[in-house]
Amino acid sequence: MAECKTFHLFPKLPAELRLEIWRLCLPQRVCEKDQAFPGIVFDLPDDEIPVPCLLYQTTEVNGRPPAISRICRESREIALKTGLFYQFFRSTNSLLKPRPSEAEWWSYTAIHSAWFDSTRDSMHLNWEPTYRGEFDDRGSALQSLAWDASQAGGRGSINIGYFQSNYILIKDLRDALKKLPTWTVVMRVVVIHTNFSTGASTGLFGLLDDSRVQLIDIFDEARMNALFDLAEQCEPYGLVTARQQISRDSPQSIQQKLRDAVRHKLRSEETEKLLPRLRPVIMFRLCTEMCNRVGSTASIRGVRWARKARKGL
Repeated sequence: MAECKTFHLFPKLPAELRLEIWRLCLPQRVCEKDQAFPGIVFDLPDDEIPVPCLLYQTTEVNGRPPAISRICRESREIALKTGLFYQFFRSTNSLLKPRPSEAEWWSYTAIHSAWFDSTRDSMHLNWEPTYRGEFDDRGSALQSLAWDASQAGGRGSINIGYFQSNYILIKDLRDALKKLPTWTVVMRVVVIHTNFSTGASTGLFGLLDDSRVQLIDIFDEARMNALFDLAEQCEPYGLVTARQQISRDSPQSIQQKLRDAVRHKLRSEETEKLLPRLRPVIMFRLCTEMCNRVGSTASIRGVRWARKARKGL
Protein backbone atom coordinates (compact mmCIF):
# COMPACT_ATOMS: atom_id res chain seq x y z
CA MET A 1 0.00 0.00 0.00
CA ALA A 2 1.30 3.44 -0.91
CA GLU A 3 2.12 5.73 2.00
CA CYS A 4 -0.53 8.41 2.55
CA LYS A 5 0.87 11.83 3.55
CA THR A 6 -2.44 13.71 3.58
CA PHE A 7 -4.90 13.61 6.47
CA HIS A 8 -8.15 14.05 4.57
CA LEU A 9 -10.29 14.04 7.73
CA PHE A 10 -8.65 17.16 9.26
CA PRO A 11 -11.51 19.53 8.22
CA LYS A 12 -13.96 17.19 9.98
CA LEU A 13 -12.22 17.46 13.36
CA PRO A 14 -13.96 19.59 16.04
CA ALA A 15 -13.09 23.26 15.63
CA GLU A 16 -11.40 23.51 19.03
CA LEU A 17 -9.11 20.60 18.15
CA ARG A 18 -8.19 22.08 14.76
CA LEU A 19 -7.37 25.43 16.34
CA GLU A 20 -5.20 23.79 18.97
CA ILE A 21 -3.27 21.95 16.24
CA TRP A 22 -2.68 25.24 14.42
CA ARG A 23 -1.47 26.81 17.67
CA LEU A 24 1.01 23.98 18.18
CA CYS A 25 2.41 24.68 14.70
CA LEU A 26 3.35 28.26 15.62
CA PRO A 27 7.14 28.64 15.89
CA GLN A 28 9.09 29.86 18.91
CA ARG A 29 11.46 32.36 17.40
CA VAL A 30 14.42 34.56 18.19
CA CYS A 31 13.30 37.97 16.95
CA GLU A 32 16.38 39.91 15.83
CA LYS A 33 16.41 43.69 16.25
CA ASP A 34 19.23 44.15 13.76
CA GLN A 35 21.38 42.43 11.18
CA ALA A 36 24.55 40.69 12.27
CA PHE A 37 27.77 41.79 10.56
CA PRO A 38 29.75 38.75 9.29
CA GLY A 39 33.23 40.21 9.75
CA ILE A 40 32.63 40.72 13.47
CA VAL A 41 30.61 37.56 14.10
CA PHE A 42 33.33 35.39 12.58
CA ASP A 43 36.14 37.63 13.94
CA LEU A 44 37.71 38.20 10.53
CA PRO A 45 40.04 40.97 9.28
CA ASP A 46 38.27 43.73 7.35
CA ASP A 47 39.71 42.65 4.03
CA GLU A 48 39.01 38.92 4.35
CA ILE A 49 36.32 37.99 1.83
CA PRO A 50 34.49 35.66 1.43
CA VAL A 51 33.10 34.91 4.87
CA PRO A 52 31.50 31.64 6.04
CA CYS A 53 28.02 33.21 5.76
CA LEU A 54 26.42 36.54 4.89
CA LEU A 55 23.92 36.14 7.79
CA TYR A 56 21.36 38.70 6.61
CA GLN A 57 19.35 36.18 4.57
CA THR A 58 18.54 34.18 7.71
CA THR A 59 17.49 37.34 9.55
CA GLU A 60 15.18 38.28 6.68
CA VAL A 61 13.47 34.87 6.49
CA ASN A 62 13.24 34.64 10.27
CA GLY A 63 11.38 37.96 10.37
CA ARG A 64 8.56 36.89 8.03
CA PRO A 65 5.12 35.75 9.24
CA PRO A 66 5.06 32.06 10.27
CA ALA A 67 4.32 29.40 7.67
CA ILE A 68 0.87 28.58 9.04
CA SER A 69 -0.29 32.14 8.30
CA ARG A 70 -0.23 31.21 4.62
CA ILE A 71 -2.06 27.87 4.75
CA CYS A 72 -5.71 28.85 5.14
CA ARG A 73 -7.95 31.48 6.70
CA GLU A 74 -8.35 29.50 9.92
CA SER A 75 -4.61 29.07 10.47
CA ARG A 76 -3.98 32.73 9.57
CA GLU A 77 -6.46 33.86 12.23
CA ILE A 78 -4.54 31.84 14.81
CA ALA A 79 -1.24 33.43 13.78
CA LEU A 80 -2.72 36.93 13.92
CA LYS A 81 -4.18 36.46 17.41
CA THR A 82 -0.77 36.74 19.06
CA GLY A 83 1.52 37.88 16.24
CA LEU A 84 2.11 41.14 14.41
CA PHE A 85 4.79 43.12 12.59
CA TYR A 86 6.75 44.68 15.44
CA GLN A 87 8.16 48.20 14.98
CA PHE A 88 11.65 48.48 16.46
CA PHE A 89 11.83 52.28 16.36
CA ARG A 90 8.46 53.06 17.90
CA SER A 91 5.33 51.24 19.03
CA THR A 92 2.09 52.49 17.51
CA ASN A 93 0.13 49.25 17.64
CA SER A 94 -2.65 49.22 20.24
CA LEU A 95 -1.49 45.80 21.48
CA LEU A 96 1.81 47.24 22.71
CA LYS A 97 2.87 50.01 25.06
CA PRO A 98 4.29 53.19 23.51
CA ARG A 99 8.09 53.13 23.34
CA PRO A 100 9.74 55.50 25.86
CA SER A 101 12.33 57.96 24.54
CA GLU A 102 15.21 56.31 26.44
CA ALA A 103 14.49 53.05 24.58
CA GLU A 104 14.85 54.58 21.11
CA TRP A 105 17.85 53.36 19.14
CA TRP A 106 18.93 53.49 15.51
CA SER A 107 21.85 52.16 13.48
CA TYR A 108 22.65 51.27 9.87
CA THR A 109 22.18 47.61 10.82
CA ALA A 110 18.82 48.08 12.59
CA ILE A 111 15.69 46.40 11.23
CA HIS A 112 12.57 48.55 10.92
CA SER A 113 10.13 45.72 11.68
CA ALA A 114 9.84 41.95 11.92
CA TRP A 115 7.13 39.45 12.78
CA PHE A 116 6.82 39.05 16.54
CA ASP A 117 4.70 36.86 18.82
CA SER A 118 4.79 38.20 22.38
CA THR A 119 3.61 34.86 23.82
CA ARG A 120 6.42 32.79 22.26
CA ASP A 121 9.30 34.82 20.91
CA SER A 122 12.42 36.27 22.49
CA MET A 123 14.34 39.41 21.49
CA HIS A 124 17.97 39.36 20.39
CA LEU A 125 20.46 42.15 19.76
CA ASN A 126 23.33 41.45 17.37
CA TRP A 127 24.82 44.89 17.92
CA GLU A 128 27.80 45.10 20.25
CA PRO A 129 30.38 47.84 20.92
CA THR A 130 32.80 46.64 18.22
CA TYR A 131 30.14 47.42 15.56
CA ARG A 132 30.70 51.12 16.17
CA GLY A 133 33.92 50.99 14.18
CA GLU A 134 31.90 49.96 11.09
CA PHE A 135 28.44 51.49 11.60
CA ASP A 136 26.92 54.60 13.11
CA ASP A 137 24.27 54.39 15.84
CA ARG A 138 22.18 56.71 18.00
CA GLY A 139 20.69 56.08 21.42
CA SER A 140 21.27 53.09 23.66
CA ALA A 141 21.11 49.66 22.01
CA LEU A 142 20.99 47.93 25.40
CA GLN A 143 18.15 50.06 26.77
CA SER A 144 16.22 49.51 23.55
CA LEU A 145 16.71 45.74 23.80
CA ALA A 146 15.68 45.67 27.47
CA TRP A 147 12.45 47.46 26.64
CA ASP A 148 11.71 45.22 23.64
CA ALA A 149 12.43 42.12 25.74
CA SER A 150 9.94 43.32 28.34
CA GLN A 151 7.32 43.06 25.57
CA ALA A 152 8.41 39.43 25.07
CA GLY A 153 7.83 38.30 28.65
CA GLY A 154 11.34 39.29 29.72
CA ARG A 155 13.10 37.08 27.16
CA GLY A 156 16.18 38.89 25.84
CA SER A 157 19.64 37.94 24.60
CA ILE A 158 22.92 39.71 23.90
CA ASN A 159 26.33 38.64 22.61
CA ILE A 160 29.32 37.86 24.83
CA GLY A 161 31.00 40.88 23.22
CA TYR A 162 29.22 43.18 25.68
CA PHE A 163 31.35 41.73 28.46
CA GLN A 164 34.58 41.68 26.44
CA SER A 165 34.71 45.13 24.85
CA ASN A 166 36.61 48.01 26.39
CA TYR A 167 34.26 50.50 24.71
CA ILE A 168 31.05 49.67 26.56
CA LEU A 169 29.73 52.13 29.15
CA ILE A 170 29.58 50.16 32.40
CA LYS A 171 26.66 52.21 33.72
CA ASP A 172 24.62 51.52 30.58
CA LEU A 173 25.37 47.80 30.89
CA ARG A 174 24.45 47.71 34.60
CA ASP A 175 21.19 49.61 34.08
CA ALA A 176 20.08 47.36 31.22
CA LEU A 177 20.94 44.11 33.02
CA LYS A 178 18.83 45.15 36.01
CA LYS A 179 15.69 45.47 33.87
CA LEU A 180 15.22 41.74 33.24
CA PRO A 181 15.27 38.88 35.77
CA THR A 182 17.39 36.71 33.45
CA TRP A 183 19.48 37.23 30.32
CA THR A 184 20.62 34.85 27.61
CA VAL A 185 24.21 35.33 26.42
CA VAL A 186 25.26 34.10 22.96
CA MET A 187 28.78 32.70 23.30
CA ARG A 188 29.31 31.91 19.61
CA VAL A 189 27.48 31.59 16.29
CA VAL A 190 27.39 28.50 14.06
CA VAL A 191 25.74 28.63 10.62
CA ILE A 192 24.28 25.56 8.92
CA HIS A 193 24.08 25.77 5.13
CA THR A 194 21.67 23.33 3.55
CA ASN A 195 18.56 23.31 1.37
CA PHE A 196 15.05 23.80 2.65
CA SER A 197 14.06 20.13 2.40
CA THR A 198 17.01 18.91 4.43
CA GLY A 199 16.56 21.61 7.06
CA ALA A 200 12.85 20.86 7.41
CA SER A 201 13.36 17.10 7.64
CA THR A 202 15.57 17.46 10.73
CA GLY A 203 12.91 19.24 12.79
CA LEU A 204 15.70 21.26 14.41
CA PHE A 205 14.41 24.61 13.16
CA GLY A 206 10.73 24.38 14.04
CA LEU A 207 7.97 22.04 12.92
CA LEU A 208 7.64 23.91 9.61
CA ASP A 209 11.27 25.02 9.29
CA ASP A 210 10.36 28.67 9.92
CA SER A 211 12.37 29.21 13.08
CA ARG A 212 15.75 29.73 11.43
CA VAL A 213 17.61 31.05 14.49
CA GLN A 214 18.01 28.77 17.49
CA LEU A 215 19.56 29.51 20.90
CA ILE A 216 20.66 26.21 22.44
CA ASP A 217 21.49 25.89 26.12
CA ILE A 218 25.05 24.65 26.55
CA PHE A 219 23.82 21.77 28.73
CA ASP A 220 21.24 20.55 26.18
CA GLU A 221 23.60 17.83 24.95
CA ALA A 222 21.18 16.08 22.59
CA ARG A 223 20.16 19.15 20.57
CA MET A 224 23.66 20.59 20.67
CA ASN A 225 25.20 17.44 19.20
CA ALA A 226 22.47 17.11 16.56
CA LEU A 227 23.07 20.66 15.34
CA PHE A 228 26.86 20.38 15.41
CA ASP A 229 26.65 17.09 13.47
CA LEU A 230 24.45 18.72 10.83
CA ALA A 231 26.79 21.73 10.57
CA GLU A 232 29.78 19.47 9.95
CA GLN A 233 27.93 17.42 7.33
CA CYS A 234 27.00 20.59 5.44
CA GLU A 235 30.58 21.85 5.01
CA PRO A 236 32.26 19.31 2.70
CA TYR A 237 35.91 20.00 1.97
CA GLY A 238 36.53 21.56 -1.43
CA LEU A 239 32.94 22.74 -1.93
CA VAL A 240 32.83 25.75 0.40
CA THR A 241 34.52 29.13 0.01
CA ALA A 242 35.24 29.55 3.73
CA ARG A 243 34.98 27.00 6.54
CA GLN A 244 33.76 27.73 10.03
CA GLN A 245 35.49 26.60 13.18
CA ILE A 246 33.02 23.98 14.42
CA SER A 247 34.86 22.94 17.56
CA ARG A 248 32.77 21.56 20.41
CA ASP A 249 33.82 23.11 23.69
CA SER A 250 32.62 21.54 26.92
CA PRO A 251 29.74 23.24 28.78
CA GLN A 252 32.08 23.81 31.71
CA SER A 253 34.67 25.64 29.58
CA ILE A 254 31.96 27.82 28.00
CA GLN A 255 30.56 28.64 31.41
CA GLN A 256 34.04 29.56 32.64
CA LYS A 257 34.55 31.82 29.63
CA LEU A 258 31.38 33.73 30.51
CA ARG A 259 32.40 33.92 34.17
CA ASP A 260 35.81 35.34 33.28
CA ALA A 261 34.30 37.91 30.90
CA VAL A 262 31.80 39.16 33.48
CA ARG A 263 34.49 39.37 36.17
CA HIS A 264 36.61 41.42 33.80
CA LYS A 265 33.81 43.92 33.29
CA LEU A 266 32.07 44.21 36.68
CA ARG A 267 33.02 44.33 40.35
CA SER A 268 33.34 41.00 42.16
CA GLU A 269 30.21 41.47 44.28
CA GLU A 270 28.19 42.40 41.19
CA THR A 271 29.55 39.41 39.31
CA GLU A 272 28.45 36.90 41.93
CA LYS A 273 24.92 38.32 41.92
CA LEU A 274 24.70 38.51 38.15
CA LEU A 275 26.14 35.16 37.04
CA PRO A 276 23.15 33.05 38.21
CA ARG A 277 20.95 35.27 36.02
CA LEU A 278 22.98 34.71 32.85
CA ARG A 279 22.31 31.68 30.63
CA PRO A 280 25.08 30.90 28.12
CA VAL A 281 23.92 29.52 24.76
CA ILE A 282 25.21 28.73 21.27
CA MET A 283 23.36 30.38 18.38
CA PHE A 284 22.70 28.14 15.36
CA ARG A 285 21.46 29.76 12.15
CA LEU A 286 19.99 27.93 9.15
CA CYS A 287 20.92 29.49 5.80
CA THR A 288 19.29 27.96 2.71
CA GLU A 289 20.98 30.42 0.33
CA MET A 290 24.07 28.18 0.26
CA CYS A 291 26.10 31.39 0.22
CA ASN A 292 29.31 29.62 1.23
CA ARG A 293 29.29 27.30 -1.79
CA VAL A 294 31.94 27.72 -4.46
CA GLY A 295 30.48 29.71 -7.39
CA SER A 296 27.33 30.74 -5.52
CA THR A 297 25.73 33.96 -6.81
CA ALA A 298 24.59 34.66 -3.25
CA SER A 299 28.25 34.93 -2.25
CA ILE A 300 28.87 37.54 -4.94
CA ARG A 301 25.81 39.56 -3.88
CA GLY A 302 26.93 39.37 -0.28
CA VAL A 303 30.37 40.78 -1.00
CA ARG A 304 28.72 43.82 -2.61
CA TRP A 305 26.35 44.19 0.36
CA ALA A 306 29.22 44.02 2.87
CA ARG A 307 31.19 46.71 1.05
CA LYS A 308 28.18 49.02 0.85
CA ALA A 309 27.37 48.42 4.53
CA ARG A 310 30.90 49.43 5.56
CA LYS A 311 30.43 52.73 3.74
CA GLY A 312 27.04 53.30 5.38
CA LEU A 313 25.18 53.34 2.06
